[in-house]
Amino acid sequence: MKYQQLENLESGWKWKYLVKKHREGELITRYVEASAAQE
Repeated sequence: MKYQQLENLESGWKWKYLVKKHREGELITRYVEASAAQE
C-alpha cells in the first residue's frame, strides 16, 4: 500500500513538473515570437 502511495505522489510531481515546463515553454515561445515580430 505504501508503494502505491509513493507511486501516486511521484506521478503527481511529474505531472506538476511537466505542466510547469509546458507553461515556461509557452512563455519562451511567445517571447521569441514577440522579439521576431519587433525586428
